[in-house]
Amino acid sequence: MGIFGKRRDSAQELAEKEQSQRAAQAARAQEEAAAALAEAVALEDAGDREAADAALWRADELGSAEAAAKLSTRLDLDPEESRAAMRRAYERGNDEVAYRMGLQLGSEGELEDAEAAFARADEAGEELAAFERGRLMEMRGDAEGAEAAYQRAEERGFTAAAVAYGRLLEQRREIAGAEAAYKRAEEAGDSSGPFQLGMLLAALGDVAGSEDALRRAQQAGHENADVMTAMLARRRGDMEEVEATFRRADERGNALAAVQLGMLLLERDPNEEAEAAFKRADERESADGAFMVGLMLLERKAELGAEAAFRRADERGHAEGATHLGLMLQDRGEIEAAIAAYRRGDARGDGLGAYQYGINVEKVGGGPRDSVEALMRAEDRGYEGATPILDQMLAPLPGEHPISIKNRRAAVGASRRYE
Repeated sequence: MGIFGKRRDSAQELAEKEQSQRAAQAARAQEEAAAALAEAVALEDAGDREAADAALWRADELGSAEAAAKLSTRLDLDPEESRAAMRRAYERGNDEVAYRMGLQLGSEGELEDAEAAFARADEAGEELAAFERGRLMEMRGDAEGAEAAYQRAEERGFTAAAVAYGRLLEQRREIAGAEAAYKRAEEAGDSSGPFQLGMLLAALGDVAGSEDALRRAQQAGHENADVMTAMLARRRGDMEEVEATFRRADERGNALAAVQLGMLLLERDPNEEAEAAFKRADERESADGAFMVGLMLLERKAELGAEAAFRRADERGHAEGATHLGLMLQDRGEIEAAIAAYRRGDARGDGLGAYQYGINVEKVGGGPRDSVEALMRAEDRGYEGATPILDQMLAPLPGEHPISIKNRRAAVGASRRYE
């Protein structure tokens, strides 16, 4: 062995020695942190709060994730100290704080990091984390992932997840599954179950079934049940009572009532009172309210305000809000962001969103099949503009038989032409 080989061996030995020393130091620090934490618990049990606090802070300084987690729940810390302790616990691998960390990150607009935090808590079995993870997945257009997350949350006992799961099924026109999900929520005592069921039955034309479900929702204390009942009463023509119901509920701070009052006023004549009603709904976190504010601002060419309103609607899960946001983003050349917004609109069941996603997806690396399937979804949802484009894309090659609209989905699924 030459001199260079000996030098390499010496360097390797030195590196291994330093690594071993670091590992030993880390192990000692862990032991000291565990001892300090155990001391803090013992002192607290003995009633010596001051000494227990000192030991707990020492354990945190030594790198204890559990100590940092305990500090993050202390009511005597100011909010900034509490958040810092929670972040230390999270970064050290404590899954107990992951759900709260997700909420904090979400409130700061760090949605990708928030979803990662919820994923950690979800994988640890936290039902609320599974629900919030599903909500963020739905927001970015991952309907399949959202459904699975909502199912996990429901299986763990969070009944609101059944309503969210049913709503996704309803968007896919899986009516029987949606009804079953809403009924499970009702059986579990969630007033949103019969309320959503009533809305679904109304959309299907089952007025009697809808009114019965809404009556149960009202008895269970759902704040919007009387507003929806009034909306059904519009079909009977008692408009004075309908408007009075909307106004009373709006005065109580009901967002849905404010939206419906605005729609009623808009039918008569677009005016400031209608826009004011939509703004009240928007201020109450209504997705529909934000969307209607966006439309009215767009009509007045107030594009900055309209975009902000559509963005709020999108963030609250509004299908058309996402699509309209995409249209505005595309107009100023933000293609990737626009297509992501179209995808969210499509995932939430919007025909125009599916159409826009279909005609633009190849610009961000999508294939012909992605485009064709999106346009077929748009056609299924009644967006007529998709049909002529599909006719052109699916025109038969020489020797092929024409594909009827009825058989399009099966033919595309079986063909390798669109790979």
